[in-house]
Amino acid sequence: MTKKLYEYNVDESFEICLLIKSADVRMAKNGNPFIAFTFQDQSGQMDGKYWSATSDDIAKYVPGKVVVVNGKREMYNNSPQVKIVSLRLTDA
Repeated sequence: MTKKLYEYNVDESFEICLLIKSADVRMAKNGNPFIAFTFQDQSGQMDGKYWSATSDDIAKYVPGKVVVVNGKREMYNNSPQVKIVSLRLTDA
């Protein structure tokens, strides 16, 4: 059985399917766009940043899509966060 997002411990790596609840395109201090995501599964919601997003990334990673997230659970300002290593749309 696959673990849910909130069942992973801090610093534990994972590859799971998550719903994109929200995707907010922002500019980093270096001028590169990034996407501030809120991901969701049955265990709850968690934020994550996708750095150096391309225009293709911005077009395809939109709310309502299900993605496979390869990442790690971290803490940022006492809140759980997804450190995104890679992201791809599901085949479904």
